[in-house]
Amino acid sequence: MSWNASQWALYEAPENLDPYEFKILMIVADNVDSHGLGFAWSVKRLAQAARMSERTVQNKLRSLVAKNVLRPGSAGVLAYLPANKRPKVYDVCLPPSRRVKQDEDGWGAGDAPQQAENVENTSLETSSGAGDAPQADETTTNTDSGVHVGCIWGESGVHLGCTLRAPDSLDSKDSKEPRESTRPRKTKKHHRPDPQPLPTGWTPDAVAQALAVKLGLDLAAELVKFRDAAASSGRVSRDWQAAFRNWLRHGAELGITAKPSTPAAVPHHRHSFGCDHVLALLDRDTPEPDGVACRLAELLNEGKPPEEALRSFGRIPARGVKAALHRLGAVA
Repeated sequence: MSWNASQWALYEAPENLDPYEFKILMIVADNVDSHGLGFAWSVKRLAQAARMSERTVQNKLRSLVAKNVLRPGSAGVLAYLPANKRPKVYDVCLPPSRRVKQDEDGWGAGDAPQQAENVENTSLETSSGAGDAPQADETTTNTDSGVHVGCIWGESGVHLGCTLRAPDSLDSKDSKEPRESTRPRKTKKHHRPDPQPLPTGWTPDAVAQALAVKLGLDLAAELVKFRDAAASSGRVSRDWQAAFRNWLRHGAELGITAKPSTPAAVPHHRHSFGCDHVLALLDRDTPEPDGVACRLAELLNEGKPPEEALRSFGRIPARGVKAALHRLGAVA
């Protein structure tokens, strides 16, 4: 962690950075040395820490380089990794006012350990650089445990600190997880049931029954058709109640659903000269196809009331009309 780089990124970084660039800059500044050098995270790890996609991280890194906020760093920081597994290294472009004063012995020489127990060849050359870094035959070891003790120098002469063992890969099991890895994990979504065929004896619920009444459909007839359609097509569904409601709606929209059956209408009686009604009004026992009987039947078929139909033949006493209506009531 670099307090110097983090302070600069938080308070003095350019104002033209968008929120994504600023967040990536803060993560980079938090993981470089005191000179702003040596950020060597992979794009995948940086994307997980910033909670962005890898494509967004790549675009924002290029944008930060273009804005002269970051610059490509020395690959010597990752010299212990195979060349095909080294991520890009970035340095923070700190202004001169933020650069840490260098010691005469080179970058970070004041931070290197001065003495170590059971260590041979503890002194280092005063000059810095990859050619002056300790080689394999110059590595100091503790003869009791065989643990590597010494300093790691970058290709550009940057002192990267000391370690009690050889550095591992960034992706090794022993490397510590970033602080962002402690964030809450996303919970899995509720598992939806698998589609199933229509159960035997399945019946629609109250919601489907109310929908059938609202649409004016014959629920029993539609249920028979729905069961036959599901069986013939081998259809499966996660929610058969919803499938049946859609069946009713689609059928109503297309006009192919069954309507509730209505009682058959009683055929309307048509009067004739020989019907019981005409005979009762004329006080006859046998039908006679004369003009009076035929005209009376015609008036009744036209909807004339019996009393009005009788009076249309001339002056009929009220007593006669009353008697005719009494006879007609007996027939009805």
